[in-house]
Amino acid sequence: MKLGQEESPRKSMSTVGIDALPVKTQDSEQQSDGPDTTRCRSKRKRPPPVHKSMGMDLFEKDAKTMLKAFLDRYLGRRPVTGDYWYDSTCTDGQFTTVLHCPCFTEKLYYGTPCSTKLSAELSAADAWREDNETQEAAARLPATMSSIKYWTKAMRVDRQGRSIAEHSRQQYMDMKERGCRTALWDGRE
Repeated sequence: MKLGQEESPRKSMSTVGIDALPVKTQDSEQQSDGPDTTRCRSKRKRPPPVHKSMGMDLFEKDAKTMLKAFLDRYLGRRPVTGDYWYDSTCTDGQFTTVLHCPCFTEKLYYGTPCSTKLSAELSAADAWREDNETQEAAARLPATMSSIKYWTKAMRVDRQGRSIAEHSRQQYMDMKERGCRTALWDGRE
């Protein structure tokens, strides 16, 4: 190189290999075997219909997860400290846990002795899940607000001049007459 003709990093960047990058065309999208990584609106998971989102299956996942999901819907908000807690004691290497859930009922749920604290908590949550009052309340939860709003929009319901939110709220409150239960309707909030 001659003096004054030094290559700057910007000028020396090679464009070799750019042509080798795959370019997505309409034809290649239709022929692709793998799932597309981008999600368009039509591929999003829709909430279940209103009548199917009423109630809750407590045995869908593990007991602690379902306890949180149940309280989320029963209370109408995320559970906070004081809504429920676990008291664990360890004797002779065995953990025993008691579940307190005053936002739902005054009952105490006792787990079986287990070797770890987590498994003892799961045992107490299982005792909560097996309770008849819990199962009855879970079966009578109202539909989720997201499913009501989604299907109100999708079915283009005649809202009689009300907004989607107002119409959805009214539908949600009508579920009280159908026998649905929440903490507010049970007088616990």
